[in-house]
Amino acid sequence: MTIPSIILPFSFANVYEGFAKAQGIVRVDEDALTLEFEIKDNLFGILKSGIKEVIIPIQYIDSVTLNKSWLRTALVVRVQRLKLLSYIPKHNQGQVWLYISRNDRDIASQVASFLRLRISENQLELLDNN
Repeated sequence: MTIPSIILPFSFANVYEGFAKAQGIVRVDEDALTLEFEIKDNLFGILKSGIKEVIIPIQYIDSVTLNKSWLRTALVVRVQRLKLLSYIPKHNQGQVWLYISRNDRDIASQVASFLRLRISENQLELLDNN
């Protein structure tokens, strides 16, 4: 299954205990989930971290869920190795919560569905090889 490049804007909540904010985009392709983001201070928005890129191969993604509520939508990605999330400021026990705006819920749903499908296909390939 091929997918055109999907780009989904996201943010992290309460970076550095609320002193900073992080915003970026999720890019999805056949073999990886790529997070590109920048951290800015909350006071003036002048101090910036520079753009960071984290590439998470599909084979190391354990699960993807989409949590919807009235106030927030979050794409929750759980990985098999903590090292993959080492450059992400907000991660907890191998998962990262990417907050999505209400306008992008449909795209987030597509991203979650595609990633779940790719995770399943990857697990089937592993079973076939064994």
